[in-house]
Order: sequence, then C-alpha cells, then structure tokens
Amino acid sequence: MKTIIFSFLTLIAYTSVNAQITISHYDMPAPNNVFMYHNTVDLASEDFSLTGAAYNWDYSSATSSGNDTLNIVAVGSTPFAYQLYFNNPFQYPDYLSDYAITGQDIDAFGQVSITERFNYFKVNGNSLEVTGFGANVNGIPASVKYDTIDQQYPFLMSYNMTPHTSSGSYILSVPTFGTYGQWIRRVVEADGWGSLATPNYTYPEVLRVKTTLEQRDTVFVDQFSIGQTIDRPTEVIYEWFTNTDNTPVMSVSMSGGQVTNVKYLAPIAAGVDETSQDLNIAAIGNGVFEIKNSASIQQIKIYNIEGKEVVNESQNKSVINLSKEPKGMYLIKIQMKDKTTSINKVIR
Repeated sequence: MKTIIFSFLTLIAYTSVNAQITISHYDMPAPNNVFMYHNTVDLASEDFSLTGAAYNWDYSSATSSGNDTLNIVAVGSTPFAYQLYFNNPFQYPDYLSDYAITGQDIDAFGQVSITERFNYFKVNGNSLEVTGFGANVNGIPASVKYDTIDQQYPFLMSYNMTPHTSSGSYILSVPTFGTYGQWIRRVVEADGWGSLATPNYTYPEVLRVKTTLEQRDTVFVDQFSIGQTIDRPTEVIYEWFTNTDNTPVMSVSMSGGQVTNVKYLAPIAAGVDETSQDLNIAAIGNGVFEIKNSASIQQIKIYNIEGKEVVNESQNKSVINLSKEPKGMYLIKIQMKDKTTSINKVIR
C-alpha cells in the first residue's frame, strides 16, 4: 500500500513539474507595461524547427548585440488623429481597442510612406485582435481600420491545438497618389512545450507558438489607372510564452527560410536587484523627474538598459535630471535611510 501511495505521489510531482501550460488573454500585456529585449546574432544558424513535448530549448550561450524596448501604451496616449476608430465605442464598438504598440514603417513601391505608426490591439476571452493602425501616410495623419480584423492569437493556446487560421486586410487612400492596401493571412499553432534557457534566465514552463504569416501589398495609381500586387516572402515567427511575464520571453523571426531577428527578454539592468517596492516618481519635463516623499533618501543610482551606471548621488535629492542622456528606459535604484531599497523604471 505504501509503495502504491509513493508511486502515486511521485507521478503527481512529475506531472506538476513537467505539465504543459496554456496561454490565455490573462497572459497578454496591459497599458503602461514596458519590456526590454536583447537582440542576438549568435543563433542565426540554429535549427528552430526542433520542438516537441517536454522539450528543453537551451540558448543560454547567446550574447547581446543590442537592445529593443517594447512599450505598451494606452490608446488615449497615442496621437489624437490616430484614435478615430479605436477610441470611439459609440460609432465603432468593434474596433474599441485596449492598447497600442509602435509598429514598423512601410515604404511601398517607393510611392507610399507609412511612418510614426501605432498598431492597435483588442483583447477578449477568445483572441488578441489587431484592429488597425494610425500613422502618417505620406506625411498626413490617418486612422486606418482593418476591414477584416486580424486575430493575432486565439485563446486558449495549448500544445497540439488545431492550427488557427485568420486573415486581415485594409485599404486606404493615399493623398495625391491613389490607394494602398494589404492582405494578411496567419496560421497559429502551438508546436512545443517544455523549458527554455536564455542568457538571463531559465524558464521551467513555456509554450512555444509558431505563426506562419503571408502578406500581400496592393497599390493603385490614380494618374495612370494602373494597379499592382506584390507577395512578400513568407514569414515564420516562433515565440515562447510563460504564465508570468505577459509577453513572449523569446522570439525568432524568419523570412524566406532565413533567420532575420532573434531576441530574448532582458533584465532591466544587469546585476541590479529588482525585487523592492516603487517610489512615486513623476515626469515634470523633458528627461526631468521628481521624486515624491524624498526626505528619507540616502543614495540614488541610475542605470541604462545595458546595466551601465549613469548617475550615483550620495545625497537626498527630489529631482533627477536625465535630459543629457540618450532616450530610452532607465532604472532608478534608491536606497533609503532605513536601508530599504526602491527600484523604479522610467522612460526618458
């Protein structure tokens, strides 16, 4: 009897350690979240098709070749001209969005320039949807809704789920030119689960999600009454998700069978403890921040995203001036007179 009980408990322990996870809308980001990633070129020759159940991905030997910051912003904080479809529950309830993320610029056919772009996202229990974008189109602010809303992720996502196919499309008028549109088709599947090791951390439970993305650009020139379509190379994106980080902890992009980008979640600043409580720090100018309730401060240290110390003040200060530092994310470590420490993140 004892042997049976021991075997049963061992089975439970093994299952709990090695059980696959599922990803839901609760695992998506929220406005004001900020994530930093390290890029790497060390893994360009890796075979990322290797996957499966209880798989152990080990990329811990990679080194950083640069950094990216992913800012999740409230819809209301994006340019007002961009918000037409995405912040109007009365006229466009289907497009009412939860947050926005800066997107890539587009230069189509040398005639259409889409810059200063924000992509808008809507989260519900069934999916994460891309509702459209706002951008300067040939220098003129525009709000562009997807005529067909694109589902970026279906929920729940679990290993060996039925591949989910969705599509999105939009068409927009380009001043003094004609029209430009894009058609998007994506297939999403969860093709593996297990553990993931990056240079910064080992994640004991991850779900890998594979997205196959096809895109077609369409342009029509009014002056010549000529249209043209171009199919972009098929893109494959691998992303590793956890139930705790609210963003992929690692992602790999491939185009035409070649690795184009690899990035993994970075600590805010290398070697800095991030476990303490925040103080109230408010932006009061271009790179200038005010610390509320600063009377108990003993020392202030500030680090950039690479972990380099840029400020070290052994005195009580209520104002921090980063106006001469490059734009980006900074971590402020404040030691109080009672020996407690506060860790705060700010964007310059």
